[in-house]
Amino acid sequence: MPSRRIGILLLRAWRRQRLSVVGALIVGALGLVALLGPSLAPHDPSALGPDVLAGPSFSHFMGTDQFGRDVFSRWLGAARPSLIVALSSVGGAAILGTFMGLLAGYKNGSLIDVVAMRTVDAIISVPLIVAVIAIAGTIGSRTLELGPLRVSPLVVLILVLTVTFIPAFARIARAGALAEMQEDYVSAAKVLGADNRRLLFEHLLPNVLPPLLIQGSFSIALAIGVEATVSFLGFGIQPPDASWGNLLTGSRDYILAGKWWLLAFPAAVIVLAVFAFNLLGDGLRDWLDPRQRARQLL
Repeated sequence: MPSRRIGILLLRAWRRQRLSVVGALIVGALGLVALLGPSLAPHDPSALGPDVLAGPSFSHFMGTDQFGRDVFSRWLGAARPSLIVALSSVGGAAILGTFMGLLAGYKNGSLIDVVAMRTVDAIISVPLIVAVIAIAGTIGSRTLELGPLRVSPLVVLILVLTVTFIPAFARIARAGALAEMQEDYVSAAKVLGADNRRLLFEHLLPNVLPPLLIQGSFSIALAIGVEATVSFLGFGIQPPDASWGNLLTGSRDYILAGKWWLLAFPAAVIVLAVFAFNLLGDGLRDWLDPRQRARQLL
């Protein structure tokens, strides 16, 4: 039975990689919160209330902020934009960086390879957080108007993160492509008349995909932290829209006043999300590495 087989596989995974399974479960739970958060919120996240800076209680599980808004409802609603930024930026960087790296490795030593890798070196020469803060700070929190296009700060943040994450995927893809190009199956495919598209996407890509998946998991964790940092500094997602980062912004003036819940709950979910994606990345690395997998099956 399929359900029984799935149960057996989950049990084996739990016995061999408990922390990775915990990470996957947390990631799944955060995904559900992002999808269902607004409908699960007990209060309107933007509604002002008379209970200003009230501590956690049965009516407000995580207390209220300086405007009387329910922190728990805003915490639930903040999951979606925070994860959208992380997943969109890493997804875009994975697609662009993988294609760039595969093409550079396939055309090793050509002008395409040189231009692609020098572009990657130029991007990676600037530290990630410095680049994001510099660009986001220059643009500010306003909506950009490029002719008929209106680009929100959220889109700007996604684009900036996408560019800064490209080098990691490009380098991994290029290194994998260079190694695979030495294999006999690539020479055989060329002899049989495989064109460039088939060689890139049907032969090289499947064989370089495992390390890219691992990098994606770690990059999502990093993106969540960067989004929180940038939003905390006031350059990312802007109020009244909530993100885990700008929820921390509202706590700055009240930390020393004993209003601990304004800082504790948003900070806890950021740490939990980063921790969970890192655990998931560790599990993927062990499972997709043939030597590690063989050792676990003994």
